[in-house]
Order: sequence, then C-alpha cells, then structure tokens
Amino acid sequence: MIIRCEKCETTYHLDQKQIEPFGSKVRCSRCGHIFWAEPPSFSFSEDPGLQKTPGVFLPFPEEGKAAVRPIQSSRKIFWTLGTIFLFILIALTARFFYIQYLHPDWSMADTWSKVFFFPVDPEGNLKLSLINVKKYYKENEKIGTLLIIEGEIKNGYPAIREKVKIRASVMKAGKKKVMSFDIFAGRILTSEELSTFSLEDISRLQ
Repeated sequence: MIIRCEKCETTYHLDQKQIEPFGSKVRCSRCGHIFWAEPPSFSFSEDPGLQKTPGVFLPFPEEGKAAVRPIQSSRKIFWTLGTIFLFILIALTARFFYIQYLHPDWSMADTWSKVFFFPVDPEGNLKLSLINVKKYYKENEKIGTLLIIEGEIKNGYPAIREKVKIRASVMKAGKKKVMSFDIFAGRILTSEELSTFSLEDISRLQ
C-alpha cells in the first residue's frame, strides 16, 4: 500500500500486514512526523495520480533514504510486559515452594534470600548469640589477677557450627576500648589451669 507523510509529503510503499485492521500510528523517518495510517479497505485514499495507473506502485526507498516505520501500539507493549512479569512471578513462586520443601526448618528470611539468590546473613553470624555470660577475677600464680569471661554460644542455624571466633573487649569510662582479645570458642579451661598456666600456655590452648 502507498502512504504519504502529511507534513513533508514523502511517499512510501508499506506492507499492509504491518498496519492494524483499524489503522496504526506511523512515524516518518525523514521528518519524524507521526500520523495515522489505515488499510485501503477503511478510509485510506491513494494519490489521485496513482489511481490512473492501477497496479503501479512506487519502489521501496533506496538505501540511505527515508523509510516509514509503524509504531507499536501501547496495548501490545503492556501485554508483553505483563506476560514477562507473570512468567517471572510464577518462576519465583515455584522456586519458593521448592526451597521450602527441601528445607522446611528454614525461616522465611532464609527462604526468600535463597529465592532471590542473595544472602541476608552474609557473615553467617546473625543467629549466633551469647548466653549465660558472667565475669569474675581469678588469681594466677604466674600472671597475677586475670579477668575471666565465661559464657555459652547459642546456635540458631540448622547446621552445626565450628571454629566460632569471639572477641572480648575491655572498656573504661566513656565506653573507650582499652584492649581486645580474639579466641575460638569451644575449649574450656578448668579452675586449676586458670590458676597455674602461663599466658603462653593459655593462648596455645585456644
């Protein structure tokens, strides 16, 4: 079918299949003007000069010259985006129930983090907590007075944790840190060991 830009009057040969049954918006690639084009069976009228020579059409524009392009209707765009969104939603929902089936003891946060492929607990320590913590002083025959900190670690993860490192800090007035000491939990020192071992022996056991 033959159409003509309303603004610059450039004529194009356009495949009628690219036009919707009730017409479509098209853009002139020469001047950028947007206008409405309809198939010949509705309200499209051809150039009177062309009607005198039935069956004769203008050739396609040469390479490098202007061409007309139909503009995709917004309805098609919305349908395409909606279909993609629905597909993603179905896939995520299926993955969510599959992970819950494999790990029924997981929390919702752990499950959703697995669904979206990102960890909510990257360090793996948010579910570790100290309980029954107590502090007291102990006399050691080689070192002198020791500050002893005892406690237990509560593991909120389904798997067994090993080599959990704990940092103890000594603070003074104004919450200013005086010193810190890192140890691995698990080794329990007896009262006799705390009283007789040197600092090197205690550190070696940790």
